[in-house]
Amino acid sequence: MRFLSLRLKFVIYFVGFMTASLALLAKSQFDHEHDALLQEMRKRLAVGATNLSIQSREAMETGDDLSILTTLRAQRGSDDFAYGAVLHNDGTVFAHSDVRRVGRQLEIAAEAQELREGYAYRTLREDDGSHIEVWAPVQSSLGGTTKRIGVVCLAVSEEPLLLQIRSAKISAMRVGALFILLGILGTAFIARTVTKPIGQLVQGVKRIASGDLDHKMRMRRSDEIGLLSDSFDHMTEELQQAQHELLKQHLYEKELEVAGKIQAALLPHGAPRLENASVAALSVPARVVGGDFYDYIQLEDGRTAFLVADVAGKGVSAGLVMTAVRSAARSVFTYTASPRKALVALNEQMLNDFHRSTFVTMLIMVLDASGRWLRIANAGHPAIVWVRAAIGDADPIQLRGAAVGVLPSEQFAEVLEETELQLEPGDLVLGYSDGVNEAHDRDANLYGEERLQRFAERNANLEPQEFLDRLHEELGRFSQGFGQFDDITAVALKCTLERAREPLAELVGAGSTGSGHPGA
Repeated sequence: MRFLSLRLKFVIYFVGFMTASLALLAKSQFDHEHDALLQEMRKRLAVGATNLSIQSREAMETGDDLSILTTLRAQRGSDDFAYGAVLHNDGTVFAHSDVRRVGRQLEIAAEAQELREGYAYRTLREDDGSHIEVWAPVQSSLGGTTKRIGVVCLAVSEEPLLLQIRSAKISAMRVGALFILLGILGTAFIARTVTKPIGQLVQGVKRIASGDLDHKMRMRRSDEIGLLSDSFDHMTEELQQAQHELLKQHLYEKELEVAGKIQAALLPHGAPRLENASVAALSVPARVVGGDFYDYIQLEDGRTAFLVADVAGKGVSAGLVMTAVRSAARSVFTYTASPRKALVALNEQMLNDFHRSTFVTMLIMVLDASGRWLRIANAGHPAIVWVRAAIGDADPIQLRGAAVGVLPSEQFAEVLEETELQLEPGDLVLGYSDGVNEAHDRDANLYGEERLQRFAERNANLEPQEFLDRLHEELGRFSQGFGQFDDITAVALKCTLERAREPLAELVGAGSTGSGHPGA
């Protein structure tokens, strides 16, 4: 029988096991990464298809395909964009990224033939490469009933996804080869000491003392040396576990810190300059990453939209939803200046993109260019506080409205109200999240709306930023070291008109077009 040393056997077994483990781990990781990238690509396609479907609905109803053609041409600048099309139900092309195909007959994918809601996906394998398509219906409500008037199709090339996977495989192979090489060297060194129990103990203690907690002696002896070896192994396992827990906690905290910085960067940097008005905002998340947000959006007609929103939940998950809702809100205000219509559109998009357990309360205020008229809609958010300088009283403006992402679109639109305020010089309007009025003290008492209204009356003469700084200090004193339970977000708007006007507050019911002033 051919002689084979224990040291060589140990090296062969260990390297073989490590190689097999790395191969299995790499395959699992590649499959997971492919699925994750494919899912991300599909989500991006779904968002694009939703936006194109919304835009196509009005264009198909009016027969105006110019805006759709412009949108599709703009998409061609993307590296992975393949083609996009809007088709009538019979397959006639209404708009296409290749204008030569407009008016032609194309085959609608079998998966999308009877599509009424949601999306249909299809992967095409062709000579010039593979494409991933997403189909979405174009729904019209003309005539009082909702019906499908066409479909939209967006397609991207799968090649960038495959290139990314290939690049990851090459990198993993290099890292795996390095690990195998290091494993061979380390195993040979450890095996050499197996036949020298005393030397192994000395070397093992030195390595443990230097911080190498991965080293295990495993001498399997029934004498005092074996007991000592087992004791060291048990000690290093406990130390290693403690070290891993500390490292995981540290990495988690660093990731949260980065996420918090990214989220803070998404908030507006400074207040916009307004005609006859000034504005400021306060945002204090309860955790590193919060679910509240505010935003300023300058509209094309000179108006300015102010948003205060509170995503259900806390932490990273709420922060991700916040980012998606913020982007959707900015998109919605590119085609409407009505707070009510914007909330209706956001509700529809959230119903499409999220489960109903995910919802958002949101307050939207739109100030006209003169700084005189303020239009408001409230989707389940706390009532705003309006301090009228002429009388010095703070009035809560309570409007009907459900949280965004809970009710079906028609029911949501029916309960949602919109109101319009005519501001006077010195008037202060405060919008806030429930982290303000639901702040707790040590006895579990709430700060409450009444305290907030009295505070607003006492400090309405301050500029918005100073007003919010005082409010933050007030909440801190009230909590008395209890700690912040929820995110705190607020936006304060103050009218700086120089001439007096008659105060007006007009309530506009669901579906109303508002008052007849020139800025409406």
